[in-house]
Amino acid sequence: MTPMDTPDSPASLETKKPQAAPATPKQDPTPNREKSPQEKTQTPQDYKTLEEKYMLLQADFVNYEKRLAKERREWLMRANETLLQLLLPVLNDFQRALTATAPSNPAETFKGLSLIYKKLLTLLKKQGVTPIQIAEGQEIKNEHHVEVVSTLPVSDPKKKGRIIQVVAQGYLYHARVLQRAKVIIGQ
Repeated sequence: MTPMDTPDSPASLETKKPQAAPATPKQDPTPNREKSPQEKTQTPQDYKTLEEKYMLLQADFVNYEKRLAKERREWLMRANETLLQLLLPVLNDFQRALTATAPSNPAETFKGLSLIYKKLLTLLKKQGVTPIQIAEGQEIKNEHHVEVVSTLPVSDPKKKGRIIQVVAQGYLYHARVLQRAKVIIGQ
């Protein structure tokens, strides 16, 4: 550097070389630990494989959480408190019908009870309850849906093994049997 050159002049910058910081070796957080043979031979491809496995494991966990949430929803569907709350007004209607029943007008009583029955059936259908389609004279097609409570001797051979009377209607709740139909069959 000449006396004319100032530390910031272009001539002095050309001759100056930046000093590099002294290189410090990368320190292992566990300096006393010996690296395993597997760690010594790991390549970037190995790390990529591990990352892929991690991503798959994470996706499995997310799917597990979704499945658990679905199972919770199904459990809540079966423990349906709302359904019970919706049934209470129908129970009140039946109570009013029984107290207001006039023996002098059975046609009006029948009409009122029919309306309450239809109201209840509509309410149950909205909640996923449907009647099992079964009628007198049919053969028993699905034994899981029907419970034979009695048999009656019949003279007509066409009625043998067929439903003579439906004692109690059966119901499904979202395609699961909620109540089996109770029937009497011919023998």
